[in-house]
Amino acid sequence: LRLTVAIQPALVGAAGATGHGWLPVHVAMRYQTDERVVLEVARLSSEALPQCWAVTTGAFGVLPLHLALLSQSPRVAAEVVRLTALHHPVAFRHDTGFPPPLHIALRNQTDAGVLREVLRLTVQID
Repeated sequence: LRLTVAIQPALVGAAGATGHGWLPVHVAMRYQTDERVVLEVARLSSEALPQCWAVTTGAFGVLPLHLALLSQSPRVAAEVVRLTALHHPVAFRHDTGFPPPLHIALRNQTDAGVLREVLRLTVQID
């Protein structure tokens, strides 16, 4: 499956357009299981709306980073960590609202590279 730039207008819609503050990147991180789709949505989101990495959802302030670390493959998690560090590095601080990314990574990620990078960014930024 290859998503095209035809969906880019949807990616740049205002947060909250769904009524819940969810952007397509949040939905992909939360519900999509095909990593090719998630990676393409992440890539398009990064190009079209780089600030999406700072948009939180729900009462706990959940970022796309949190969702990726909770339920995505190591490949997707690594890419989301990279994009978040690029566009919204303060997401790695310990006071992000939702449990900090480091806590989520330690609990849910099994890939040593992802864990190492989240730890490195947490120490560097926090």
